[in-house]
Amino acid sequence: MPSSVPGQQRRKGGRAGKSDKSGKARTSGNRRAPAAAASSPSHTTSVSQKDTLRSESTLFQEDTAEAALPAFLRWAETKGFWLHPQLEVGSVDDKGIGVYARHGIPIPSGMVLMRCPESLGLRTRSSGLYPLLRAIRKPLRSQGVPPLSPIDELILTVGYELGLGPRSVWAPYLALLPLRKTRELSVPFLWTGRHTAGEAADAPPVIQARIEQEQAELAEHFASIIAPALAAIQSAATTRAMRAGGEGEGENVDAEAVAMLAVRSPRDYGRIGAVVRGYAFTDFHGTGQALPRLLPLVDMMNHCSVRPTASVLLDTPDAARSSQGGPTGFGAGGETMVARAAVALWPGQEALLSYGRLSSLELLCRYGFVPPANPHDAVEVAAEGVWAQIAGCCSEGLESDAGLTPAVDLLTDMGLLGDGTPCTFRPGGGVPPSLRLMVRVGCLHADGDMADPIEVDPAILKPLAAELEVAVAAAGDDEEAAAAVQAEVQMKLALLQFPQTNAPLERKCLAAVRDWVLQQVAMPGGDQAGKVEALPEAVALARASIAVIDGCFEDTKVL
Repeated sequence: MPSSVPGQQRRKGGRAGKSDKSGKARTSGNRRAPAAAASSPSHTTSVSQKDTLRSESTLFQEDTAEAALPAFLRWAETKGFWLHPQLEVGSVDDKGIGVYARHGIPIPSGMVLMRCPESLGLRTRSSGLYPLLRAIRKPLRSQGVPPLSPIDELILTVGYELGLGPRSVWAPYLALLPLRKTRELSVPFLWTGRHTAGEAADAPPVIQARIEQEQAELAEHFASIIAPALAAIQSAATTRAMRAGGEGEGENVDAEAVAMLAVRSPRDYGRIGAVVRGYAFTDFHGTGQALPRLLPLVDMMNHCSVRPTASVLLDTPDAARSSQGGPTGFGAGGETMVARAAVALWPGQEALLSYGRLSSLELLCRYGFVPPANPHDAVEVAAEGVWAQIAGCCSEGLESDAGLTPAVDLLTDMGLLGDGTPCTFRPGGGVPPSLRLMVRVGCLHADGDMADPIEVDPAILKPLAAELEVAVAAAGDDEEAAAAVQAEVQMKLALLQFPQTNAPLERKCLAAVRDWVLQQVAMPGGDQAGKVEALPEAVALARASIAVIDGCFEDTKVL
């Protein structure tokens, strides 16, 4: 659950398994709200902004999540939610809301920690908006408007439930989420509305680039898909109201709630979308249950990058009857979402999930925090920018940069250069083989020593093959990690095919790259006390990224 203090390693929403890649489609993901978005077509209704604010104030009477927590817990219990008696939900040491083991005996590994009946989950099909979402599919398709993704539909569903205000079944839950303009999720693309222009400009260039990209994508997505969908929803709701007996009777909840829909602009869509993507569960350990849904109270479990202490899975009624601990039969015989202890939970220990093997930048952009320790961290910068530093060093003795054109062509063919291609640095990984290869190829062309790749001694290939086998096994079922390992080994093999001929020039290139990368991830002008107070998340990310880069280049032999 989001902390009231930005930048804490408190999850800004819980999720198990992997995110819904299709739903995140850049037009979703980490919602953005640009200056450019202001010029995008926005959804207009006959309801005044004053009415909208009145609806919000009715639903959100508490200024903090902690203040709204007691009413929420009472509501969850009446809806059939079960929490292990040795657990409590609350805020500890200013770390935000989380789920903790009480004082007493430890909770054994494998024990059920909580059960959330499926009927309690907020998903598209459980909302009154669902008939309208179905009704607009054909009209939008006939207009050539791309279909709404499952995440888009859930975002609009949350906006609809917000429009219902206290009449929403999920009103106590929604009051707990950071959906207010004064209590937003602290993700970078929303910073432009939370900080002054000068403060936002003090973020590291790598964050500024991400903000600009996401804001532009949000503006385009809202104009091309969300705005037409909102207009179609309101039209369909009006038609339904007229068929039900005409406008003015005030009995059609669909039309009234749609008129109060909390999604009116790219900023609204981005703010609600950030929460939905941060809190929604989309995959339950390969069960095929991929449609996103919000799981009240389950999503209060925070993230741990090192060793999570809990996991979430979908339990069928039969499985529930045979599972350890906890009553069964919640809901009308439907499935339940179950959290289990992954290790023994001792008194005071927190139940923590893993949101995935994500870098600190991804955790910040998706959830609004930077963890104090992250073995899955990585720093990505544009390969084109890296090559510009290498080319600057290698072209000093050439009449023009055109002498490096063959090098660019070769590196492009190898997949090391190209639009959007990243250069990735990982903790303890040393200088990436892909970077070494870019430097090697650039230096060989600069010296005129470039020749066809040589054959590598088979005896040298055996250690590489063994390294690949061990690394792929360690990656397990993480296909993305396995692919990254394979690519790295291929780069090492390619590096062996191009012998070094100019070590001093290579060291010069690597030093230039290091200095440039540090500029991309560091706070402009340093992280003075004022910046720490204004942009604590950005400062935390900058420090973590600098540590990664320094570690990669700590071997003085490469410089």
